[in-house]
Amino acid sequence: MSVYSNTDGTGLELIGDIEWRDESYSFDMTAVWRDTDGSLYWADDAGCSCPSPFGDFYSREDLTTGSLAELTAHLQDRLKTSVKSSWNDPEAQVADILHRIAG
Repeated sequence: MSVYSNTDGTGLELIGDIEWRDESYSFDMTAVWRDTDGSLYWADDAGCSCPSPFGDFYSREDLTTGSLAELTAHLQDRLKTSVKSSWNDPEAQVADILHRIAG
């Protein structure tokens, strides 16, 4: 089972995810997790709607880890190519994730 759909046993808490585009029958996402010691992890995944997002991510070793500054830089880079729509606001999702981390 993927770390996205089941964090039990991983020691990770899913902080949230960002949908970069609002397209039918597909996904383009970044998810962010936090370890019990406060370490941050994240991953990007994209594809058609057939597979589940992050279906190939089974443990923290499959994720990127780094500082809050590194995560913020990654999310800012992704925002440059994101698409805002009436149903989807990636910039607001990024702000929400960073707010949750700052807690």
